[in-house]
Amino acid sequence: MNEIFCLFDELAELHGVKKIKTIGDAYMTVAGLPNYRSDHPMSIANMALDMQQAVAKFNEEQNQSFRIRLGAKFNHHRTYAKGNESRGNS
Repeated sequence: MNEIFCLFDELAELHGVKKIKTIGDAYMTVAGLPNYRSDHPMSIANMALDMQQAVAKFNEEQNQSFRIRLGAKFNHHRTYAKGNESRGNS
């Protein structure tokens, strides 16, 4: 698993996405954070496709049979923190 995660780390750097964490056999990334980028859906999609290819190549070279399941969630929202609210004349 470690070898595959190292391949994924290289892909994350290549696609400009940030690795959040690994939990067991899960590898989590995010694009567009902490700095917004308008192409974040494409960077995640391209990373996912390359992850599939990397696992297929790894399996072929190492005579293994790892399978990969990918999921993606896309959001576009803005968050903000607001301090004290001033009261004006309504």
